[in-house]
Amino acid sequence: NVLVVGGSKAGVTLACELESMISHLPVRITILEKREAYFHTVGALRAVVQKDVAKKLWIPYDNLFKNNSRYGHTVVQGVLTRVFPFHIEYANAESPVNFLPFDYLVLATGSTYPDPAKMNSFTALQGIETSLLYYQSIRESARVLIIGGGPVGVELAGEIATEYPEKRVILVHNQSKLFLDDYKESFRDRAREELESLGVQVILNEKVIIPDEKGLDPGSGTRILRTASGRAIESDLQFCCTGISVDTRYMHSLSDSPTQLVDPNTNHVRVRLTLQLRDPRFPHIFAIGDCNDHPCFKLAVHAAAQARLTARNLKHLI
Repeated sequence: NVLVVGGSKAGVTLACELESMISHLPVRITILEKREAYFHTVGALRAVVQKDVAKKLWIPYDNLFKNNSRYGHTVVQGVLTRVFPFHIEYANAESPVNFLPFDYLVLATGSTYPDPAKMNSFTALQGIETSLLYYQSIRESARVLIIGGGPVGVELAGEIATEYPEKRVILVHNQSKLFLDDYKESFRDRAREELESLGVQVILNEKVIIPDEKGLDPGSGTRILRTASGRAIESDLQFCCTGISVDTRYMHSLSDSPTQLVDPNTNHVRVRLTLQLRDPRFPHIFAIGDCNDHPCFKLAVHAAAQARLTARNLKHLI
């Protein structure tokens, strides 16, 4: 039994690669995924400016496996709650506690991020409705404020400015250049130049203060937010493009010393170069994609590369 937790880019790539490699062996692959369908995150921000895109981003898992009838490969909908050495617990609509056994486990639980960049809906219908809500809000707004100049903020600003050149798009970032310091200086400068050529107002070295009593959502309406320096910025619609996080509390049940398994500062699962858990007690458990502490940019292309590597490693172990 190979159990993959997470049916997004990393998990699906791993499952498909592994199936093609071990099709001659009696191996069953199970994916545990919180959503009812695959959500193509890469297109999420295009969906808030082009109405017809949203429904194309949700893809049923029905035809994921080629040999599911022969070996029982399947996708189970549920949310991982606890990990043990050879089984996991998960919750779903029917029961708060369910069990799945495994011989090998691959954790591909990803990261969380505010809508609409990473859809937090569990059903396609809810997800499409959320995208359309943002789409309509953008259409009705003359001034759009984007807080955060990382990959998501820059992409969203570019999408809105390209589709609606008449709107005023304001991007505020708390550093002297867009993106993080890990990116090349020339790339960061080029990103700013491209946005400004589209008419985006880029404000650097400013941190927007978001009042705790009222967060940011499509229904917030016209607001004046202030930066830490006191600068006032008025807008009709606000997007928070900061705050990516990783939830790996499910690892606490695997060891009496969770910090051996998870970095307490980032919540990333500690892994070796093979993407197996760094703890030598669990060579049969892997973590790939956004949830691990492998030093790379957390992008879909890197998640897929880690999935392919893990599939090869699993093939040798099996």
